[in-house]
Amino acid sequence: MSPKVSEAHKDSKRAEIVEAAKRVFIRKGYQAATMKDVVEESGMSRGGVYLYFSSTEDMMLEIVAESEEEDEQWVRTALESGGSVWESLKELFYRVEQEAERISETMIPATIEFFVIARQSGKFAGLMQQRYERAVRLLGELVKRGVETGEFRPVVPAEAASRAIIGFSDSLMIGAAQVGYEAAATHMQTGTVLISLEHLLQVQKLGSGTKGERSE
Repeated sequence: MSPKVSEAHKDSKRAEIVEAAKRVFIRKGYQAATMKDVVEESGMSRGGVYLYFSSTEDMMLEIVAESEEEDEQWVRTALESGGSVWESLKELFYRVEQEAERISETMIPATIEFFVIARQSGKFAGLMQQRYERAVRLLGELVKRGVETGEFRPVVPAEAASRAIIGFSDSLMIGAAQVGYEAAATHMQTGTVLISLEHLLQVQKLGSGTKGERSE
């Protein structure tokens, strides 16, 4: 009789495989990576890896889902903190810039490649739309919180602002992935994006001086 494997053990093994897949994707890209590469990287048997994942596509889908959960948790933490929403949004773009600066060490190029391929095949059209709308909804919650507290007096609806935030952050990543952080002038672009976003949201200075005074 085979020994019973605990759920914690399964989760641990699955996580190990995912981390091995990330290293392979970062090194080789999404399309060039193979199951053989991941098996070798993980140090597990072929059967051990296939027990959890049947393809590199399955692995990438799990990595994307993990990233979405992390993003949602970040938004929830920002909302629960009760702090400045504008400072949270600035932190978001500084994080994006930091990732862009070390783009070759991140999953971003492989993830972009995966979604380009998915877009061409139409295979994950529903997933991609859900992913995008989820991001719009989450960022919209942040913008609405800023409106409720008087920190924002946006010149566009909250949904339009949240879509702009996604567009700004994606463009920073894509530019860095295409030509590199320096060539894309990512630092300069980040500053320009924040100026543009501050105007769209009409950020107010709260808690010091007159309420409703616009921040400079």
